Amino acid sequence: MITIRLIGGNTLFAQSAEQAEEYYKSGEYEKAIEEYNAILDGGESSAMLYYNLGNCYYKIGENTK
Repeated sequence: MITIRLIGGNTLFAQSAEQAEEYYKSGEYEKAIEEYNAILDGGESSAMLYYNLGNCYYKIGENTK
């Protein structure tokens, strides 16, 4: 998994991204998905965010839709 890097730094976005990464590392993929989706809902997006979100869905077996 690739860490999301910030330029300029939105603190809430950074905290959510860090939390999502921790969930991912501990195998809590559903919680990571919730965090990544919250970031998207907050108006932030990046290629890495979608990449990491896709990896979470892959890990839980939801990659055929």
